[in-house]
Amino acid sequence: MSRFSLIGKSLLAYLTVTLLVGQAAALEAEWADLFERCDEAVANGDHLNVAGLEERLPNFTGALIEQEPYGYRLELEPTGPGGRALPSGIWADEGGRLEMWLLEYPTRAGFRAICEVRNGRGAVGVTEAEASTLRDLFLERSKTAQRYEVATDNPRIAAFQFEEHNARGCPIITSFSADAESGYLRSSVSEAAGAPNCGGPSLARDLITPHGVAPPKVQGG
Repeated sequence: MSRFSLIGKSLLAYLTVTLLVGQAAALEAEWADLFERCDEAVANGDHLNVAGLEERLPNFTGALIEQEPYGYRLELEPTGPGGRALPSGIWADEGGRLEMWLLEYPTRAGFRAICEVRNGRGAVGVTEAEASTLRDLFLERSKTAQRYEVATDNPRIAAFQFEEHNARGCPIITSFSADAESGYLRSSVSEAAGAPNCGGPSLARDLITPHGVAPPKVQGG
């Protein structure tokens, strides 16, 4: 093997390692930013900060139905994660690998919120090293705050509960789960069900951009 071939292979290996390190650092920063937004909103019962993020449409199945004389309406069926209702909103960094989902459920006091940071649809899943690093970040921020660890039956899941309820009277639980084999990642900050007066206004109020649905083209129209 020539000297130039060895130099070329060494350079390629160096560039590959540099690229992977850069991708890992970018993912850490992306996750930390989105999770901080979730944490601040749900823990404080305040508006979700989506500044600098792009809004994304949820997945849905449905049909465009003609409704005279009003035009058309879109009949939706929920296709949220785990069969849950459609999210109140989805946001992400432009070109990022993760998405921030806000799910809200009706309560007597208004809504209770779950804010998730999860794999972006169609994005590359997390590697074993990335999952381990993000889990360490989650554990570090959870153990330095006023939270105590919650036992789980799944070793892939880490969870903590806040010592006090938030301003909306809700117990707060944070969780992290990842599976490197499938590339799956989900971390969340949740207003847990159970407290009778838990809830309040939507954390996404005034944040959602209405998405218009164009009627089908009519031949000869």
